[in-house]
Amino acid sequence: MKAGNINEERFKKVYENVNNSLLKSGREKEDVTVIAVTKSFPAQAILSAVEYGITNIGESRVQEADNKVKQLKTSAKITTHLIGHLQSNKARKASSIFNIIHSVDSLKLAERISRISEEKHTKTRIFLQINIGNETRKHGISEESSIDTGLEINSLPGISLEGIMVIPPVSKKDKETRRYFQKTRDVQQSLKEQGGIKCTNLSMGMSSDFGIAIEEGATHLRIGTALFGHR
Repeated sequence: MKAGNINEERFKKVYENVNNSLLKSGREKEDVTVIAVTKSFPAQAILSAVEYGITNIGESRVQEADNKVKQLKTSAKITTHLIGHLQSNKARKASSIFNIIHSVDSLKLAERISRISEEKHTKTRIFLQINIGNETRKHGISEESSIDTGLEINSLPGISLEGIMVIPPVSKKDKETRRYFQKTRDVQQSLKEQGGIKCTNLSMGMSSDFGIAIEEGATHLRIGTALFGHR
């Protein structure tokens, strides 16, 4: 099998686990979007995902995603998600490639996206990235400032703040991972209630922890290894 291709066994296992977690938490299939994370895999990985009916595609690097999209020969309509760190100087390019940017991690970046959107007379769909564990090596707005910053970003023209994104600290204990997801959900709900805004989504949960994420309210799962194998 070529690197980056989904196979039947991995596909069935992922969706069996998704469905079990949905059943456990009393949620419906329509409540969750699986994003196939194809970063570091060839463009064929995107076609492989589409063949299995997965049309939400996650990439981490702007130029890599641009190159892949140009290589694709498919009539299927895909939705592209930027899930990696975005530098301000690449915001213009990103806004032309990605349908949704999950990794808006500062007011400065949001302001840059806002200006570009205004120039293009459009709205850019974004998620606010929270550094829920206050880790020095990770990007994201601190939990403490997330509400104020989120409300300020939501007021910017050309921006549609649709949810919160998080990459929790790595932990071998499910209880700790669950706690970080719960804290993220609390931020999302507080932001929605205080601002009366659309912020309804939670981009959280990857290959190792998406079951817990579903149970704690995730709406967007970013799954790479569990679908495609190791890079």
